[in-house]
Amino acid sequence: MPPATAPQMLDRDWFTVKQAAAYLGKTTRTIHRWMEGGLLPFSQPVPNGSILISAISIEKMLEKNRH
Repeated sequence: MPPATAPQMLDRDWFTVKQAAAYLGKTTRTIHRWMEGGLLPFSQPVPNGSILISAISIEKMLEKNRH
């Protein structure tokens, strides 16, 4: 569960790996493991470019893990 002081997810559509890690209170390595394991979908619009994680993907992952 994200920290109580985290900004509302609806304030942004996309997160970088670093932003997602900060929001979720996890390390960037954990975020990468989740992506590699297929637990957290991501987009990389430009080859070798920035990795982006949608707020919707984060919401869905959190919902799935709450149950």
